[in-house]
Amino acid sequence: MNQNRLLFAVLIILVLIAAVNVGRRLAGRNPYPVFEKKDAALRSQGSPEAPIKLIEYIDYQCDHCAQVLPLIDEYIAKRHPNIYFEVRYYPLRGNRHSLRAAHYADCAARQGKFWMVHRLLLERQAEWMGRDDAETVFQEYMNQIRVEPEPFSACLADETVEKNILAERQEAAELGVTSTPTIFLNGVMAVGEESIRHLLEKTSS
Repeated sequence: MNQNRLLFAVLIILVLIAAVNVGRRLAGRNPYPVFEKKDAALRSQGSPEAPIKLIEYIDYQCDHCAQVLPLIDEYIAKRHPNIYFEVRYYPLRGNRHSLRAAHYADCAARQGKFWMVHRLLLERQAEWMGRDDAETVFQEYMNQIRVEPEPFSACLADETVEKNILAERQEAAELGVTSTPTIFLNGVMAVGEESIRHLLEKTSS
């Protein structure tokens, strides 16, 4: 009997030690793991240390993504400089131009022109969404923002760019993202225009 009590006491002590160790590990981790990404600087605004962290997963051929653009713009303007905002790619499989659009945006980012292309692709969707030759329109946009042609062409031909975009989509899927637009605001997920509007309005007061 005493031996059973001793074994039980030892078991309880081991469980408590394990719980303390887990607690220590969690205390040192980012409470919002969705924000842990090392290569985000080219597609982000604000300090990663800001108290408000907003991530948007986007498909450039998604009309609802274009519709939430002014909502996000307004929210960022109200919260500046206390907000960190980052765009990530989630090209939907059924949208034929979305992966290539993200490729163009990523190549522009490498020349410090991501936000110009980001806005062009969303605000002028009607110019390219229904076209077979969307690439022609994308090239016109690049001419407008004056990218450096040679490194840009090399980037467009680089297959690893699209592989990285698809890897980012897979990471998003593992976080529970299934459609666009999807945002994470300090770890809280909202999907679709109305849900995003509601979350942003709720946290604006």
